[in-house]
Amino acid sequence: MSKLTPIHQQLTTLKNTRATVRGVTAFSALATSILVALAAVFVLDVIFELPLIPRLIVMVLAALGCFWAFTKYTQPLLGVKESEMDLALMVERQQHIDSDLVAALQFESPEAPTWGSRQLEGAVIDYVSEFGKGLNVFEGFSREQMTRRATLLGIAALVTIGFVAFAPTYASVFLNRLLLGSRHYPSRTSVERIVVNNATVLVQSQHGSLPVNLKGAQGHPMLFYVECQGELPASGTLRVRSASGGSSRPIDMRMLSLEDRAARLRASETRLAEAIEKGEIDVSEPWRQEMVALLAFDAPSVAEAIAKSDGDREKLATAHAGLGEILAAWPGNADERGLYLGDMGRLVDDVTYSVYLGDAWTDPARISMIPLPIVELVPEIIPPKYAQAEKRGETTSTRQLSVLESSTVDLKLRCVNDKPLAAVWLTAKIGEKNERYEFKPTNDAKTTWALTDEKSPFRDIRDEIRYELQVTDEDGLHLETPIRSIIRLRPDRPPSGTAEVVHRVVLPNARPVVSYRLNDDYGIGKLALLVEIEHEDMALVSADSSNETTSDSRAPDSTITLNLHAPPKPPLPTAEQYHGAYTLDLAPLDLTKGDRLKLTLEITDYRGEAPGQVYLSDPLILEVSDESGVLAAISEADERSEERLTDIIKKQLGIGDSP
Repeated sequence: MSKLTPIHQQLTTLKNTRATVRGVTAFSALATSILVALAAVFVLDVIFELPLIPRLIVMVLAALGCFWAFTKYTQPLLGVKESEMDLALMVERQQHIDSDLVAALQFESPEAPTWGSRQLEGAVIDYVSEFGKGLNVFEGFSREQMTRRATLLGIAALVTIGFVAFAPTYASVFLNRLLLGSRHYPSRTSVERIVVNNATVLVQSQHGSLPVNLKGAQGHPMLFYVECQGELPASGTLRVRSASGGSSRPIDMRMLSLEDRAARLRASETRLAEAIEKGEIDVSEPWRQEMVALLAFDAPSVAEAIAKSDGDREKLATAHAGLGEILAAWPGNADERGLYLGDMGRLVDDVTYSVYLGDAWTDPARISMIPLPIVELVPEIIPPKYAQAEKRGETTSTRQLSVLESSTVDLKLRCVNDKPLAAVWLTAKIGEKNERYEFKPTNDAKTTWALTDEKSPFRDIRDEIRYELQVTDEDGLHLETPIRSIIRLRPDRPPSGTAEVVHRVVLPNARPVVSYRLNDDYGIGKLALLVEIEHEDMALVSADSSNETTSDSRAPDSTITLNLHAPPKPPLPTAEQYHGAYTLDLAPLDLTKGDRLKLTLEITDYRGEAPGQVYLSDPLILEVSDESGVLAAISEADERSEERLTDIIKKQLGIGDSP
């Protein structure tokens, strides 16, 4: 260990202490300047409620002031570097001693032996070593500047901490605004929520005082609903300015009374009940969005339940019960909040707006006016195969369609104004059942869509279908009124036909000719002649009831089916008519005098793979007799024919007319 080690240690301690003091002094000045700059920005921001651009300018000026303070008070102190020799010289000057201290330190260097007498070097080192035992290197060292700056920093820090502790809202708002947020400083009136045309554009906890930009439908009313708390003014102002520039125009906003708000809730309750009861009402996103907007102010829990229901009617029923409880307890604490209504009217061009209520106001927000989607729904009717005479084709009448049972209706949709669509769907009601079916885009631009679901009820229509169609475009806009339509069934009329014979009295082995005429919309699938035989009762009963003769051993009464016609082959005509004749051979039937035949046409129409409908004609009755009976019947028929002919001639000649 060197004889000068204690002196080296003292100088090192002095060096570290001076560096620490310089650092504290330098950064105290910087921190104080930052706090002062923030205080200046805060004061200006509170007084003038600086918009974004002026706020940025003030923040830049404050940053420049901090930079100036850094270069003047901080940087010079941070750039100081002191060696051991520098500290030794400073100690010699402060304590007014000769240069032996510096000389002794130099004689300890490795190059010292080359400088001269080693005895002299040793003598100087010994002297300084002995002298250094009573040396105080910190004599004359001042901490005054550090203390002064640290005191100023402490005061500034205490003021800042006190401000944050006693005004945390102001502090949080100021921090938000330093980060270029849009929150406003506390005011007596607080704007909590803004809804424009069923779209929520501001929730104070999420957006501060800057509403989100909105896309609105051109030519449609723009209604503003604003919810406030705190001090509630009697009215407010909506300042609207064209996005292209120009002066702003004020629009008055009136406060809705508690009765007005209760009426909104009752109307919502009625609509909710109808949606639960009537399955045909579409409770998809547009309907839910409108209901949420109506209930968000005075029934937020119900609005949240509807938003999360996803169309589940059981969940809607629960929301309906909750709304009933709110109405039963109305007004409750509703008077603590104010609801204001403003009407912008029908807009065509883009605008910016700000809301002013009491001492609260919102930052300007933009409403971009865009056209609603205009769509055309073109259904294509495809009749069943057996009705090929009905040509398939598109129809422009989408409100009511009448189709043949088993037809298919291809639904295609086109956006007339070429706006890309985000979603297209319809809700179909068949009986008491409701189902939702999604369309699929058929081009890359998403301007044409089609219903391609093979399981949809439009593929094989068996029942009446009522449906409602809605779309959402890329801007989130919907049709102002959904397309509602009904598809009714046009029945395939049952077949009809008649049969006749020339003579109703025949011989047992006769061959009567049965003439028939048939009619149907789309063809006859099957024609049969039903022959029912009624034998005369040949049982004889004697005077003595105990004696009986044997009955006729012929076959009992029976029905014979004769197939006269086979299903037609395509192509099929429309309103097909058939006529023909069939010769019925009675000989195989083993008939005798007194028997009766009942002839009935069984007509089945053609409906492709589906079973046809059956029609039975009026029966023809043939009586079996011998030759004398047949001749008598013919004579009687001739007499009747002669009488009818005579009557016709008399009518033509006017004979027997009254004068």
